[in-house]
Amino acid sequence: MSKTDILDAKKSNSTNKKKLMLIVPMLHQGGFEKVCVETARILKDKYDITILIFSSEDIVFDISGLSVISIDVPATDNKLMKVINVLRRVIKVRKYKKKLSIDYAYSFGITASRINVLSRAGEQVLTGLRGYTDLEDESYIDLIGKKSDVIVCCSKVIEEEVRSKFGYSNTAVLYNPYNLDRIKSLAVEEVKDKPQKGNNKYIVTMSREDDLKGFWHLIKAFSIVAREREDARLVFIGDGSFERYKELADKLGVLDKLIFTGVKSNPYPYLAMADMYILSSIHEGFPNALVEAMALGIPVMATNCMSGPAEILSANMDEVSDKSRCYEANFGRLLPALTEAPDFDSENIPEEDIALAEQLLEGLTNDNWTTTYGIKARERAAYFNEESYKNNFISIIESL
Repeated sequence: MSKTDILDAKKSNSTNKKKLMLIVPMLHQGGFEKVCVETARILKDKYDITILIFSSEDIVFDISGLSVISIDVPATDNKLMKVINVLRRVIKVRKYKKKLSIDYAYSFGITASRINVLSRAGEQVLTGLRGYTDLEDESYIDLIGKKSDVIVCCSKVIEEEVRSKFGYSNTAVLYNPYNLDRIKSLAVEEVKDKPQKGNNKYIVTMSREDDLKGFWHLIKAFSIVAREREDARLVFIGDGSFERYKELADKLGVLDKLIFTGVKSNPYPYLAMADMYILSSIHEGFPNALVEAMALGIPVMATNCMSGPAEILSANMDEVSDKSRCYEANFGRLLPALTEAPDFDSENIPEEDIALAEQLLEGLTNDNWTTTYGIKARERAAYFNEESYKNNFISIIESL
């Protein structure tokens, strides 16, 4: 931790505002890391905010003007050190909570939330459930259910699961915030390595490399699309080597039609190239990239996976409850949920991937659908604005 961090923290502690600490492991890349930084900017006029991170390695997000403290206890693969790290993190976080007289501590993700509840030092504790897979660890849900003042869920589906399956009612729903004007402004910035689109049709997806994103399904489906459409290209924006996916694409003969941009501090110029956005996830929480694509007026298709896409694309989730069906929802197309087990066998193209290819082809061909749902996408994205997020967050705080 630098002297600047300490000075910034002391300076922020000198105001009369309530003290809010936002806790996140790192600020490298990811949905909830982005939401953490956005939360600090949105609420800094209302609260005296400090972001606390476990490691300052590879910070990607813009943290200028924000008070950020790193306790310098990075992750480790050593089992013994993992236990020791938990103790070190708890001790250091509790120290800063006391030192800064924190009133509220809000944590993002499983790792941060465990430390948040265990380091309570008189403040009120909010823990964020950021994805459906967070619910798979029952001991974790019991921990935060018993020790949190409120469990902040990023979707209604996740809140309902916490209430019905685990029996905890100390919950609230808080959708992620989006600065729509900022997204549009960043999307027109000049970037040196943006591919030349020409007359090609770009299908774009944005995420770090993760099997939960179902990218093997997408590549297999795209191999069918590419046979029908010479102009089709598939773009992956996000961190990772993607080696297994590249090998699969190579075996399928479409590697030259795939573009991997890597992680970008400003991904929006690359996202803005899309003729269509596709989310092929097996699981989601509340997919930021889907809404960001919609904010740019890009028509979207998304799997009707557990949590997220249905709430974003449909005005009534009860009307799109059958996850085996395809729905032309209010604000985009919901596709059938995909099987979870990774399958990198290039000889095996299952029916679900063939069906996905048909949907992608129809989206590339149907200009009326593209125009109509581009307009509807932008309309829906406006619902998830920063002012709504701010008001909802304050309501949650004031209800404690």
